[in-house]
Amino acid sequence: MSRAVAIDWLARPGAGVATQENRQIGWNGLANYAGDLAVQWNVTVAPQDITEQAAIAVMGLLIHDLAQGEILQVLSIGSGGDYLVQVGGLKRPIQAESSGIRTDSNGSQSRARLSQKKTQVLMHSRAGFAAVTTFSHPQGDIVQSYLHYVCKKPRKRKGKRKRKAKP
Repeated sequence: MSRAVAIDWLARPGAGVATQENRQIGWNGLANYAGDLAVQWNVTVAPQDITEQAAIAVMGLLIHDLAQGEILQVLSIGSGGDYLVQVGGLKRPIQAESSGIRTDSNGSQSRARLSQKKTQVLMHSRAGFAAVTTFSHPQGDIVQSYLHYVCKKPRKRKGKRKRKAKP
Protein backbone atom coordinates (compact mmCIF):
# COMPACT_ATOMS: atom_id res chain seq x y z
CA MET A 1 0.00 0.00 0.00
CA SER A 2 2.69 2.48 -0.98
CA ARG A 3 4.10 4.14 -4.08
CA ALA A 4 7.36 5.82 -4.91
CA VAL A 5 7.19 9.56 -5.57
CA ALA A 6 9.89 11.43 -7.48
CA ILE A 7 9.80 15.08 -6.40
CA ASP A 8 11.09 18.11 -8.24
CA TRP A 9 11.60 20.33 -5.15
CA LEU A 10 12.35 24.04 -5.22
CA ALA A 11 12.74 25.26 -1.64
CA ARG A 12 12.72 28.77 -0.19
CA PRO A 13 13.80 31.33 -1.27
CA GLY A 14 12.47 30.02 -4.61
CA ALA A 15 15.55 30.79 -6.66
CA GLY A 16 18.10 28.47 -8.18
CA VAL A 17 17.69 24.96 -9.45
CA ALA A 18 15.19 22.44 -8.15
CA THR A 19 16.59 19.37 -6.42
CA GLN A 20 15.36 15.85 -6.97
CA GLU A 21 13.97 14.04 -3.94
CA ASN A 22 12.46 10.58 -3.61
CA ARG A 23 9.87 9.52 -1.06
CA GLN A 24 7.49 6.64 -0.43
CA ILE A 25 3.89 7.54 0.21
CA GLY A 26 1.91 4.88 2.00
CA TRP A 27 -1.56 4.15 3.18
CA ASN A 28 -0.73 2.02 6.20
CA GLY A 29 -3.68 0.56 8.02
CA LEU A 30 -5.97 0.71 5.01
CA ALA A 31 -5.07 -2.72 3.60
CA ASN A 32 -8.30 -4.21 4.98
CA TYR A 33 -10.35 -1.60 3.15
CA ALA A 34 -8.37 -1.28 -0.07
CA GLY A 35 -10.51 -3.59 -2.18
CA ASP A 36 -13.84 -2.14 -1.04
CA LEU A 37 -12.67 1.47 -1.30
CA ALA A 38 -11.26 1.04 -4.80
CA VAL A 39 -14.53 -0.47 -6.04
CA GLN A 40 -16.66 2.20 -4.36
CA TRP A 41 -14.50 5.09 -5.60
CA ASN A 42 -14.49 3.84 -9.18
CA VAL A 43 -18.28 3.84 -9.36
CA THR A 44 -19.12 6.83 -7.15
CA VAL A 45 -16.39 9.43 -7.76
CA ALA A 46 -15.35 10.86 -11.12
CA PRO A 47 -11.73 10.06 -12.11
CA GLN A 48 -10.92 13.78 -12.34
CA ASP A 49 -12.11 14.30 -8.75
CA ILE A 50 -10.04 11.34 -7.49
CA THR A 51 -6.96 12.75 -9.24
CA GLU A 52 -7.56 16.22 -7.77
CA GLN A 53 -8.08 14.94 -4.22
CA ALA A 54 -5.03 12.66 -4.41
CA ALA A 55 -2.89 15.58 -5.65
CA ILE A 56 -4.01 17.69 -2.67
CA ALA A 57 -3.09 14.85 -0.30
CA VAL A 58 0.36 14.48 -1.91
CA MET A 59 0.92 18.25 -1.73
CA GLY A 60 -0.02 18.31 1.95
CA LEU A 61 2.30 15.41 2.76
CA LEU A 62 5.22 16.94 0.84
CA ILE A 63 4.78 20.41 2.35
CA HIS A 64 4.80 18.77 5.77
CA ASP A 65 7.87 16.64 5.02
CA LEU A 66 9.99 19.05 2.96
CA ALA A 67 9.02 22.47 4.35
CA GLN A 68 7.83 21.59 7.88
CA GLY A 69 4.46 23.09 6.99
CA GLU A 70 0.79 22.34 7.33
CA ILE A 71 -2.37 23.28 5.52
CA LEU A 72 -4.41 25.66 7.69
CA GLN A 73 -7.51 26.25 5.59
CA VAL A 74 -9.10 26.24 2.17
CA LEU A 75 -9.13 29.65 0.48
CA SER A 76 -12.13 31.01 -1.38
CA ILE A 77 -12.21 30.79 -5.15
CA GLY A 78 -10.55 33.76 -6.79
CA SER A 79 -8.03 34.42 -4.02
CA GLY A 80 -5.06 33.05 -5.96
CA GLY A 81 -4.12 29.80 -4.27
CA ASP A 82 -6.27 26.93 -3.03
CA TYR A 83 -4.94 26.75 0.51
CA LEU A 84 -3.37 28.79 3.26
CA VAL A 85 -0.23 27.07 4.57
CA GLN A 86 1.92 27.74 7.61
CA VAL A 87 5.56 26.89 6.98
CA GLY A 88 8.28 26.48 9.58
CA GLY A 89 10.47 29.57 9.79
CA LEU A 90 7.85 31.97 8.38
CA LYS A 91 5.86 34.35 10.57
CA ARG A 92 2.88 34.59 8.23
CA PRO A 93 1.05 31.86 6.33
CA ILE A 94 1.49 31.64 2.56
CA GLN A 95 -0.71 30.32 -0.22
CA ALA A 96 -0.44 26.96 -1.96
CA GLU A 97 -1.96 25.94 -5.28
CA SER A 98 -2.32 22.31 -6.31
CA SER A 99 -3.18 20.38 -9.45
CA GLY A 100 -3.31 16.72 -10.39
CA ILE A 101 -2.77 15.06 -13.73
CA ARG A 102 -3.77 11.47 -14.22
CA THR A 103 -1.45 10.67 -17.16
CA ASP A 104 1.32 12.68 -18.80
CA SER A 105 3.23 10.63 -21.35
CA ASN A 106 6.22 12.95 -21.80
CA GLY A 107 6.05 15.41 -18.86
CA SER A 108 5.20 18.45 -20.96
CA GLN A 109 1.66 18.77 -19.60
CA SER A 110 2.98 18.68 -16.01
CA ARG A 111 5.56 21.40 -16.63
CA ALA A 112 3.02 23.61 -18.42
CA ARG A 113 0.52 23.18 -15.56
CA LEU A 114 3.25 23.99 -13.02
CA SER A 115 3.90 27.27 -14.82
CA GLN A 116 0.17 28.10 -14.70
CA LYS A 117 -0.02 27.30 -10.99
CA LYS A 118 3.02 29.47 -10.22
CA THR A 119 1.30 32.41 -11.90
CA GLN A 120 -1.98 31.67 -10.14
CA VAL A 121 -0.53 31.51 -6.63
CA LEU A 122 1.27 34.84 -7.14
CA MET A 123 -1.87 36.66 -8.33
CA HIS A 124 -2.79 37.74 -4.79
CA SER A 125 0.22 36.69 -2.78
CA ARG A 126 3.91 37.65 -2.68
CA ALA A 127 5.00 34.02 -2.16
CA GLY A 128 3.64 30.50 -2.00
CA PHE A 129 3.82 26.94 -3.24
CA ALA A 130 2.82 25.62 -6.65
CA ALA A 131 2.32 21.85 -6.74
CA VAL A 132 1.53 19.48 -9.60
CA THR A 133 1.38 15.71 -9.21
CA THR A 134 1.22 13.28 -12.15
CA PHE A 135 0.09 9.79 -11.24
CA SER A 136 1.07 7.96 -14.43
CA HIS A 137 4.41 8.99 -15.81
CA PRO A 138 6.61 7.50 -18.56
CA GLN A 139 9.09 6.05 -16.05
CA GLY A 140 6.53 3.45 -14.98
CA ASP A 141 4.47 3.33 -11.84
CA ILE A 142 6.35 6.10 -10.11
CA VAL A 143 4.41 9.22 -9.22
CA GLN A 144 6.02 12.49 -10.37
CA SER A 145 5.39 15.52 -8.19
CA TYR A 146 6.56 19.12 -8.53
CA LEU A 147 6.59 21.28 -5.41
CA HIS A 148 8.04 24.72 -6.02
CA TYR A 149 8.26 27.66 -3.68
CA VAL A 150 7.64 30.77 -5.76
CA CYS A 151 7.90 34.45 -4.91
CA LYS A 152 7.58 37.74 -6.66
CA LYS A 153 10.77 39.54 -7.41
CA PRO A 154 11.33 42.39 -4.98
CA ARG A 155 10.25 45.73 -6.31
CA LYS A 156 13.02 48.16 -6.91
CA ARG A 157 12.54 51.19 -4.78
CA LYS A 158 12.86 54.44 -6.52
CA GLY A 159 15.66 56.42 -4.98
CA LYS A 160 14.82 59.72 -3.42
CA ARG A 161 15.78 62.53 -5.64
CA LYS A 162 18.22 64.89 -4.11
CA ARG A 163 16.83 68.33 -3.65
CA LYS A 164 18.91 71.23 -4.69
CA ALA A 165 20.02 73.27 -1.75
CA LYS A 166 18.47 76.69 -1.55
CA PRO A 167 21.00 79.53 -1.89
